[in-house]
Amino acid sequence: SNTLLQKVSEHGEEMRNRFLKNLSQSSFFKNCRGRGYRFAVEYQCHNKDGFGRMLTKKLFEECNLLINAKWHRITLSPMLTEKPKILNEKIDLICEKFLAIERNWGEDFGGSENGMLSDPQARSF
Repeated sequence: SNTLLQKVSEHGEEMRNRFLKNLSQSSFFKNCRGRGYRFAVEYQCHNKDGFGRMLTKKLFEECNLLINAKWHRITLSPMLTEKPKILNEKIDLICEKFLAIERNWGEDFGGSENGMLSDPQARSF
């Protein structure tokens, strides 16, 4: 319905703005773009693929949250039925881990961390 589409559009913009606010001081953060509940957070750093794998690994192991972060971006398409409060909590977790990994990211990181995960109980974004 028109109301659902309007809510998805409005909350999608709020989620993107939350990423922008939380990552605005990051030197790795590049851009956040998309529409509605389908959007991407782009990053720029040495060994982008390794950074994405590390972010995926840390969020899964430490927060039981499964994301898609590879190449140069995190792609997000949350469920339409997820409550905004829960989505905001997940965004905050992603940003917290993003910044923590950035603080410890060295130019010599080889990116050998494996981001492949298989726990069926993992929460997804």
